[in-house]
Amino acid sequence: MSAVGTVLAEFKLLLNDLRRGFRRSEIRGGLESAIEILENTPPSDFSNVFIEQQISFVNPLVSCLTLHTPKIYSDAMNCVSKLVIQNLLTMEGYKLLLPEMVSFYEFDEDQFTRNIQVINTILTTPLILEMIKGSLTSVAFSALILYFENSPANIKNSVSVTFPFILKTMADVASNEINDVKVKKGILVEMKEDWAMTNDILNLFKDLQFLSVGVSPEKLTVVTFDPTLCLKLINCILTDYPQLFNIREFNQSLQTLTNILIKHFTLRSQTLTMCYTLVISLLNYSVKIPFSVVVPKAYSEPWEVQSFFAICNNCIHKSPSPERLINCTTTVSGYIENCSPSLYPNVTQILSDVISVATPEDGKLISVIWPCVHYLLTNYQNEDVISMCIPLTMLLLHQKLHTALVAIFTQITKISGIIHGFVGTPISLHCLTTLYTICMTNIGLFGEEEFMIVLPVMEAVGNLSPIPEKLYQFNELPHLIVNELSNESIDLMLHALGHLSRTGSGRYYSREYFTVIRARGDYEGVVHRNIEDLMMFCTKEEWKNMAVDFLVEMLREHLSEGTISVIEQLMCKGNKECVSVVIGVLSSVIESIESEMGGKWGTLLKGIGESSEEKGNIGSSFGVIKQIAGQVSVMAREEVDILIEVVGRYCVQKRDTNVSLSAIQLLWDMMESVDGNIDDEIKDVRVMKILREMKRSIGDERYVIWSGAVQTLLRALGNIMKVVSASCWEQVIEEVLLPVLQEIRSDIYCRVNNVEIVPDLKIEEVKIISFVIPMMREWNDIVVVVLGGLIRLVPSFETFSDTLKKKVYEQLMKYIVVAFFKPTYVTVEAVVKYIEVIKKNTRGDLNVEAIKLERSVAQMIFNNNGINTSLMQMLTNCFKDDENLVTVALGIEAITVFPDDHYLVENNWSIAQQNMITWMSVINKEWSPDERVELGEVMKKCILTLLNLSCPNRRVNDTKWYCLPRLIFISLRWKLEMWDCIKEVIIYCTKHIGEDVSVVYTPTVTLSETREVCLNRLEIGESWEKVKIIGIVFDMNVLMVAPKGSLFDIDNIICGELSQKWMKKVVEWCDSDEFTLEQRISMLDVILENCRFFEFGLKQSIFAYESIVKLMNTNISKELLPKFVVILTKCFDRFKEDEEATVREVCYVMDDVFTVVIDNFGATYPSEVSSLIINEIYKLTIKMILSTNGEVRVSAFAVMKKLSTVILK
Repeated sequence: MSAVGTVLAEFKLLLNDLRRGFRRSEIRGGLESAIEILENTPPSDFSNVFIEQQISFVNPLVSCLTLHTPKIYSDAMNCVSKLVIQNLLTMEGYKLLLPEMVSFYEFDEDQFTRNIQVINTILTTPLILEMIKGSLTSVAFSALILYFENSPANIKNSVSVTFPFILKTMADVASNEINDVKVKKGILVEMKEDWAMTNDILNLFKDLQFLSVGVSPEKLTVVTFDPTLCLKLINCILTDYPQLFNIREFNQSLQTLTNILIKHFTLRSQTLTMCYTLVISLLNYSVKIPFSVVVPKAYSEPWEVQSFFAICNNCIHKSPSPERLINCTTTVSGYIENCSPSLYPNVTQILSDVISVATPEDGKLISVIWPCVHYLLTNYQNEDVISMCIPLTMLLLHQKLHTALVAIFTQITKISGIIHGFVGTPISLHCLTTLYTICMTNIGLFGEEEFMIVLPVMEAVGNLSPIPEKLYQFNELPHLIVNELSNESIDLMLHALGHLSRTGSGRYYSREYFTVIRARGDYEGVVHRNIEDLMMFCTKEEWKNMAVDFLVEMLREHLSEGTISVIEQLMCKGNKECVSVVIGVLSSVIESIESEMGGKWGTLLKGIGESSEEKGNIGSSFGVIKQIAGQVSVMAREEVDILIEVVGRYCVQKRDTNVSLSAIQLLWDMMESVDGNIDDEIKDVRVMKILREMKRSIGDERYVIWSGAVQTLLRALGNIMKVVSASCWEQVIEEVLLPVLQEIRSDIYCRVNNVEIVPDLKIEEVKIISFVIPMMREWNDIVVVVLGGLIRLVPSFETFSDTLKKKVYEQLMKYIVVAFFKPTYVTVEAVVKYIEVIKKNTRGDLNVEAIKLERSVAQMIFNNNGINTSLMQMLTNCFKDDENLVTVALGIEAITVFPDDHYLVENNWSIAQQNMITWMSVINKEWSPDERVELGEVMKKCILTLLNLSCPNRRVNDTKWYCLPRLIFISLRWKLEMWDCIKEVIIYCTKHIGEDVSVVYTPTVTLSETREVCLNRLEIGESWEKVKIIGIVFDMNVLMVAPKGSLFDIDNIICGELSQKWMKKVVEWCDSDEFTLEQRISMLDVILENCRFFEFGLKQSIFAYESIVKLMNTNISKELLPKFVVILTKCFDRFKEDEEATVREVCYVMDDVFTVVIDNFGATYPSEVSSLIINEIYKLTIKMILSTNGEVRVSAFAVMKKLSTVILK
C-alpha cells in the first residue's frame, strides 16, 4: 500500500469510530475534509500536499487525542505513528501533537509500549531531531519521561535503556553543530545561538541534576524522574561526550553538579553508589571535587570506604592536578586520625602515590603531606612509611620546610633509638639506613635545623661498637663530602657543629668542625663566613688551644688575603677574649710572616684597629701596630694610609691614656718619615691623612691627650709647611688648621667655664687675673703654645688666594678670643705678639680688622688694673711700626695707662709714655681733616686725663709735667685743633707753679717748655695757626690763676728772651701784608691786652705799650687808635691813689707813652686822627692834675704843658 493509502485508511478508521460513538460534527467534518483531500491527491504529490496542508491533517488528529477515549486515542496514535515513520510531520505538526500525546494514560500496556516507541522514534531520528531541536526537544523528552513515570514496572525497565540511545542521537546532532569549532587546550568556547541541539542537551543536563534531588527543572515539563536514572544519564553525558564540556556553559554547569552531589551525599539516599561513580567521572574535568563529603564517616559502610580509596587512587593516577591532590591529601589527613589502624596500609599507599607524583614546586601539597607521614611515623612504625621519608625529604628540602624536616628526622631518630637506648632491631637499623641515605643524597640542601638533628645521630653512630656495615663512615660524612657541598650548606653544617659544640659534652663536634674546614679547599673563605663560630672557639677555655693551633697554622701555612680577612673579622667582633687570643697569635707570628705580608697589611690593620676600644688588649694590640709601623718604608701606599687611620683610632680611644699618647707620638714619627724620597703627590696625600688623624684627637676630653694633640699638630704644621706643595698647604690650612682653631676656641671656653655654648665675648671688658689654679694655668699654657705655633705659620699664608687668605685670617683673629676666657699676663703678652704678626702680614681690609682687634686688646689692657711695665712696653712697641689712625689713637690712649709697679723712666714718665710720645714725635704724616678731628679728640682726652690724674701714687700723677709739652708739640705738628686744650695746659701749669713734685720736671719747667713749643711753632706754622698760637701764648689772663709769690718765675717765663723775640715779630706782623686785616687786628688785640698787666710789674706790659706806640705810625694805625683809646681809658679807670701799681702805670703812660704820642701826632693836629688821640690824652690827663699823688700831678702837668704847645700851635 502506498503512503497516501496508508494514511487515508487511518483517517477513515478514525471517522468510523467517531460515527459510532460521537456526534461532534466539527471533528467529523475535519476528518471528512482531510479524507477528501487525500482521496483527491495523486500518490506522487502526496508528501507535498500533506506538508503544505499540515494543519488540515493534524488538527483532526489533535481533536481525537483530546477526546481521551481509549479506542479513538489508540487509533489516533497509530495514525501519528504512521506519519512519524513516513516523516510527514513538520515542526507545526509536532508542536500541536506532542503536548496532547501525553494528556491521557488510561490505556493498556501495549498502548504504553506503542506510545513510547513513537516518542523514542521522534527522539532517535536525526532528521526529526534536526526539525524539532530547540523548544520541542524538551517537550518530546518530557513526554518520554512522563510515559516512563506512568508506565507499569515491567515496561519501565525496558524503557530505561532507551534513554542512552536518545542521548547518543542528540549528541550526534549536536556534534554536527560544533564540528567546525577548533578547541585550544585550556580555553573554553562560548555557546552560539544556532547551536540549538547543543543547547537542548545543556538544558537537559541541568534539568536532570535538578530532578535528581526533586527540584523542578527549568526546561522539562515534568516534576519527577527517577533520581538514580537521572544520575546515570548525567554520568553518561560526562563519560561519553566529554567534548561538550569544552563549551563554557557546560563547564560551568559542573559546579552545580558538584553541589547536587554534595546534597546527595548529605541525604545519604539510595543514589550513593551512583554518586561515587559520578565523582570518579568528575575527576576528568577541571572542577572541584567534594572530597569533604565523600570521606568515610564513622557510620560508613565498608564499600563506601573502598569507594573513597578508589576516588583517591583515580585522583592520583588519572587527574593529579596540584589543587586536587591538595584536597585529596587534606581529606586523607583528616581521615587518618579517625580511621581504623587496619586501614593504615591503604592510607600509606595513597600517601606514597601522592609523594610519587608530587613535584618540588608543589609547596602547598607538600605542606599537607608531611603531617600525614609524621602521623604514620608516630602511630604506624612500618618500613614502608619510613622509606617513604626519603622522597618526602627531597620535597621538603626543596620547599625549605625545615620545621617539617626536623619533625620527620626527630621521629625517625626516636624510632631508631640511637640517642637513647639503641637496640639493633630491623626497624631501628632501617631508620638509621634511611637517615644515612637521606644525608648522602640530600645533605647539600639541609638547613641548620636538620644538621642539629642528624649530627648527634652521626656522633652516636660513631660511638657504636661495632658500627653496622651499612652505616660505615656515617659519622665521618661531614668532612668526607664537604667538597661536594655548596658554601651555604657548609656554613649551615658548621654553624650546627658550632652550636652543638657549645651544648654537647663530647669533642666530636669541635673536632669535626675544624676537620671540615681543613678538608675544604677554600677553607679561609669558609671561616670568613662562619667567623662567629670561630670566635666562640677562641673564647671558650676548653677549645682555645684548638683555635690557636688552627689560627697559627692558617697564618703560617696558608697566608692569603682571605686568611688576613679572617683575622680582621675576629678582631672586629668586640669580644675581648677572642681579640686577646688573636692578638697573642699575631704577636707570635708577625715577625715570621712579614716577608709574605706585602699587599696584605691593610686588611690586618683594619682588624687590629677594631680592637682599639678593648681595654684588656689595647696595649698588646698597639704593640703589634708599632711592629707593623716599622715596615712603613716598604708598605704600599694604600697600606700606609690604613696604618695612619688605625693609629688615629688608638689616639682617640678612651681606654688607655698612655696608649693614646704613644699613638700621637707614632703619628709624629710617621710625619717625620715623610721626606724628599717620596713622590710629591703621595707626600701630600700622606701628610693630609696624618694631619687629619691628629685633628681627630683635638676633641678628646682628656686634657693630657688634648694638649698633646694640639702641640703635636702645631709642631707638625710648622715642620711640613715647606715640605708639601703649595696646593697641599692650602688644603692643610682649610681642612685641618681652621676647623681645629674653631674647635679649640669653643673647647677651651666650654671646659674652662663648664658650659656648652660659647657666648659673645667683649674683649674690652675682660679682666686680667694674676692668680690661677694649676689647671687654669695649663689651659693658658696651651693657649700660648697655640698662639706661638700660629705665629710661626702666618708668613706662609702670603701665597694664598685672597679668598682663602681672608678665610684664614678671619679664623686666626677669631681664635684670639680664647686667650681672654681667663687671661693672665703671659696669655695677653702672647696675644699682643700674635696680633702684631698678623698686622704685619696683612693688607687692606684684613689689616684693618687686625688693627681693630689690636684696639680691642689694647682697650682691655688699658681697662685692667694690675698690668705691669713689661706688658705695656710690649704693647706700645707693637704700635710703633704703624702710623694708621687707630694705632696712633691707641698710642695716645696708652699714655694715660700706668702699670702698678710705678716704674718711671729717668724718674720722669712711664715706659708707655716714653714709647708712645717718642714714637709720635717723629711721625710726620699729613692727616686728613677727619683724621685730625678724631686725633684731636683723642689727644684732648689724653691731656685732660693727665691734668686730672688722681692716683694714690704721687709719682704717677706727676708724670704729666713731663708729658704735656711733648703732647702739645705733637698736636701742633699734626695740626690738631687743640687750642683750648693748650690754653688749659698753660693755665694748669701757671696755677701749680711753685708746687713740690716727686719727679724731675716741675710745673715751671712744663710751662716754660709748653710756651717754647708753641712759640717755636710760629716759625713754621701757617698764618691762621700763628694767630691762634699768639692768642694763647701771649694771653696774660692766665696770670689771674698764678699763686702768690710766683710772679717772678712767671715774669722770667713770659718776658724771656724767646718771648720777647716773638713779641717783636708779632708787632711786625701787625703791619705785614702776610696776614689778613682780621688776623692783624687779632694780633693787635693781643698786644693791647698785654698792656693792662702793668700792675703785675711785668716787662711784657711795658713792651706792649712801646709796641703800640710804634704801630701808631703804620698802616694799622686807623684800627689801632680807637682800640688804644679804650685801653688808655681802662688804664686811668684802674687808677687808685693808694695803689702803687696803678700809680706807677699811670705815671709811665703819661711820662713815656703820652709824650711820644703827642710828638708823633702834634704836627698833624687838628686832623681827625690826631684830634682823636690828642683830645683823649687831654681828657685823661686833666683828671690827673687833681690827684693827691705828687708823682701823678707832676706827670700830668708835664703832659698838659706838652699838649698846650700842640693845641696853641
